[in-house]
Amino acid sequence: MLVVHGHTPVGAVEHHGNRLAIDTGAVFGRQLTAVEISDRGIAVLGPDGAVAVEVLP
Repeated sequence: MLVVHGHTPVGAVEHHGNRLAIDTGAVFGRQLTAVEISDRGIAVLGPDGAVAVEVLP
């Protein structure tokens, strides 16, 4: 199971194995983040396409 959440702003999307923090502080004027979750993994979507999100150690 993967839990995707916001609420606590982080500098960049954080993948903690079973938890994905996606709140990058748009309410504070920072970037709004969209992610794609597929069979291939998790990626942040941006103007240059999808960039893979690696699991943090």
